[in-house]
Amino acid sequence: MKIIFLEGDSNTGKTTALNDLFNQLKPYAEGQIESKQLGADPLDRVAVIPLKGKLIGICSLGDYKVLIFVYLGYLLAKGCSTVILANSLFSIPQYLITELGGVEEVVEKKAATDEDNKRVVKILKEKLLK
Repeated sequence: MKIIFLEGDSNTGKTTALNDLFNQLKPYAEGQIESKQLGADPLDRVAVIPLKGKLIGICSLGDYKVLIFVYLGYLLAKGCSTVILANSLFSIPQYLITELGGVEEVVEKKAATDEDNKRVVKILKEKLLK
């Protein structure tokens, strides 16, 4: 399994960027998309998207150390080959993921701006659609 961290300080728009990515990937889905809203924020979600013959997992709970592991386990159980996790800086040390094969990539979320959201979504979308 490939794990990609979308990493940045709290309130830099990681959840918004992952929601934008989710919405942009929907037209490419090859089957039923599974998505669950998590908590009070309507943008917080865990999702499984069938894409290019694989299952892609997305989880946007980057500020919650324990919950991110719960949903990482959920996405693993669903059979996702790639998982993108929001991660506040220092929230989940990368070494804790090593038993799962490690974090293969880190994409940095720098600011809560439309411009940075577009940059991050473009990077992630290109990785998933290539």
